Amino acid sequence: MKAVGNIRHFHFKTELSIEIEIVSIAELYSGNRNILTLPHRCSFYHIIWVQKGRAMHHVDFTPVFLEPDSVLFVGKEMLHYFDRSAHYDGWVILFTEAFFSSTPEDIRFLRSSPVFNSLPDVSHIRIQPGDNPFSTLLSLMKEEQQRNPADKRQKRILKNLLYNFLLLAERKIKDGHPAFVRQSPEFDNILLFKDLLETNFLKEKSVNFYIKNLNITEKKLNSATSHVIGRTPKELIDERVLLEAKMALLYTRKSIKEICFDLGFDEPTNFIKFFRRHTGKTPMECRLAFFTKA
Repeated sequence: MKAVGNIRHFHFKTELSIEIEIVSIAELYSGNRNILTLPHRCSFYHIIWVQKGRAMHHVDFTPVFLEPDSVLFVGKEMLHYFDRSAHYDGWVILFTEAFFSSTPEDIRFLRSSPVFNSLPDVSHIRIQPGDNPFSTLLSLMKEEQQRNPADKRQKRILKNLLYNFLLLAERKIKDGHPAFVRQSPEFDNILLFKDLLETNFLKEKSVNFYIKNLNITEKKLNSATSHVIGRTPKELIDERVLLEAKMALLYTRKSIKEICFDLGFDEPTNFIKFFRRHTGKTPMECRLAFFTKA
């Protein structure tokens, strides 16, 4: 599926033999600020741990305020960008699905855990300064990354340390959001639904299409997405369409009519009503407000 918006897309570094990298925010910014501070997508995952300063990170057009000792989890292919004006530092853990996923359960975890699959304010935790489990795991990962990559044990050790980091984060998220209930069948249904949605959302916006193709009841799909992600299937469909609409409005010069048809709406009036219902603004008002602010 080709994205509507003209958004840059990045892949993991090909020169790294193991697809995980732990880098300071300052180092990441060095020479890359102009790229990182514009909306972009990556085919890999981000864990952003701010340790000094404060910043506003945007994920799918949602601002997330990061203070010292806050950690933000950004899933692969999510639209996001770093704060251009803030002065802050900390660490970023970058890794691919291929690095992490050696079993089907690993894939289900990445694609369904609230760590990477919730609203941005949920995929964001605060930890105590010097929090031993998280700090220790980060230090061990940085130390292991410096070892000889020819050591065949390195990938497994890094993966296990990262898995523990994510499990601790998931526990922290679930402690703050008791609605998240981990059940394996629900994880499977969410994984299948999200894959089907990404392929078909431009043409198919009805929940009926997805439950028929997944061969499950609407009640089961609603239970899965509500318990694990905190949104109904219809909300997830609308969010995906709305995200694509915003990207086209703000980062292309296409007319409202062109965007309407690209997104699968029959008439511009239907698209305008949909957009205003979810944002409180018309598409043109949103575009003008963005460029006026810029």
